[in-house]
Amino acid sequence: MNATDFIAALRGADSATVANAVEGLNLRDRTEGYADLRLRCLAAQPEPMVGYAVTVLIDSTTPGRTPDGSRLPDLLAAVASSPKPAVVVCQESGPDPQRGCHMGDVVGAKLAQHGVVGVVSGSGIRDVSGMRELGLTAFALGTVVSHGVWTIGPVGAPVEVAGLSIHQGDVLHGNGDGLVLVPAGQPAELLRLIRDVQAREAQSRQQAAAPGAGQ
Repeated sequence: MNATDFIAALRGADSATVANAVEGLNLRDRTEGYADLRLRCLAAQPEPMVGYAVTVLIDSTTPGRTPDGSRLPDLLAAVASSPKPAVVVCQESGPDPQRGCHMGDVVGAKLAQHGVVGVVSGSGIRDVSGMRELGLTAFALGTVVSHGVWTIGPVGAPVEVAGLSIHQGDVLHGNGDGLVLVPAGQPAELLRLIRDVQAREAQSRQQAAAPGAGQ
């Protein structure tokens, strides 16, 4: 199975189903591999977001700092060289992540032009409706109206978002239920497990809806 077919198949499942199926691989503890409840899907699309992580540190909260977007070409270059589709994942490197703002629809438009389908921020974003119109899925802790001292830092370093450690190139799957990291190495087995979960849950729903069920 090639990577394109794998990503396309993952888009056919919701994120909770993927999380259930990952458990069957027995590759990690069941309490690991997903973002915690602080992370919210603020801009959703009809299909789940599936893509390869491009990680970046952004400082938007250091008092007195002069904003510096000079490393934006570095981020765009990393997106260009990433497998597609890409998901840009941002961690606040400044002192106040609760006030951080990592993305709006202007930078979002540049990213979308380079094959980005989603943005994940461990702090805040803004221009949510504009990002949705661009076709981007956007996850963040909330919205923050000001970009502060927006300064792009290192691109490609490991980041942490809402309790989830993410490395460059990780496959992420997210929808309104949250964000899960898809393990590498067993794509065919994972898809088989996803089909099994879908079949079991469909059968359970049918049984629950049958006349006399629960009596």
